[in-house]
Parts: sequence; structure tokens; C-alpha cells
Amino acid sequence: MSTPDAHGRSSHGAPRLLIIDDDPRLHDDYRRCLGPPTTQGEGLRARREALFGPEPSALGVTDVRFELVHALSGASGLTHLRESVAADDPFSVAFVDMRMPPGWNGVETIRELWSTDPDLQMVVCTAYSDFTWDAVIAGVGRSEGLHLLRKPFGGDQVRRFAEVLTKKWQLARAAERGVARAGSR
Repeated sequence: MSTPDAHGRSSHGAPRLLIIDDDPRLHDDYRRCLGPPTTQGEGLRARREALFGPEPSALGVTDVRFELVHALSGASGLTHLRESVAADDPFSVAFVDMRMPPGWNGVETIRELWSTDPDLQMVVCTAYSDFTWDAVIAGVGRSEGLHLLRKPFGGDQVRRFAEVLTKKWQLARAAERGVARAGSR
């Protein structure tokens, strides 16, 4: 594993995202939304930009790259998270499916992930309305750092969540380092 820089990026510069969903097809969707553009995608993007101009980015950068790590269950996601914390190569954001039978649901998964890394930004992904937002917050024990993305989602939505929450995570880590430096003087 690579050591993160001051912004929580691995040595290759990409913020790390953890994708937890029991449906392998959705992992492919996340790869399309967050992975590097394909040659065909670049051509389409260039044509779209020629017609409509460049697409604005939440970070002011149009080519944010992410390192994606995939898990098909909450327990597997927790294993990836523990390994990343032990290697000092943290994730900034986790996208967590709400329903993952027969294992942990999204609430149980987030509770376990936050017990290992309370700074991780969480995005609950669900197509169902059988969980109320209040019940999710009560189940995980807090609302700070918890976000909701309804399925089916658009690629732009997923990318904006990843960009904005990664930036939020990076700023929080920078602030913690600043406070620690000020306290050690």
C-alpha cells in the first residue's frame, strides 16, 4: 500500500473510495462513474464540451481520479477498511448499499466502519423507502458525515458526492493537523 500525502491521497495522487454493495453490476456502474474515462468516453466528453462548454466540477477540477476498492458485503468492506487504517492509507468516502442480504445491512455496516474510522464520510445508497432517514441516523448514532443517495443514481450525482465529500474529508484532516501542530507549540 502507498502512504497518503497531506491531502489523504495515495502516492499516485488519487483519493481512495470504498464501494460496498452486494450487486456486482452496481460495482460496474461505480467504475463507470468514478473510474478513469475510457477512450470512447473521452471522445464523447470532448464532443459534449464542444457543444455545451466544459462541465463544472465541485472541486474546480474536471479530471479528479479516484482509487476504488470494492466489497460485496459489509464484513468484507470492514476488512478493507481495517487494512487501510493499519497501513495508514485511509479511505475518504464509503458508498454503502442499504440492503445486502444475508449479511449486515447498511446501518450495521456503517456502525462497524465508523467504529474503526469515525472520520470516514458515508454515503447510504438505497432504492427502497423501508428505512426512514431518522431510523438510519438513530441506528448509526450520528448524522455528521452521513449522506443519502437514492438509486437509481446518475453518474454525475455519484461523482459530485465523491468530489465534494473527499474535499470535505481532506479539509477536516488538514484542520486536525493544524490544531495538533498549534497544540504542540
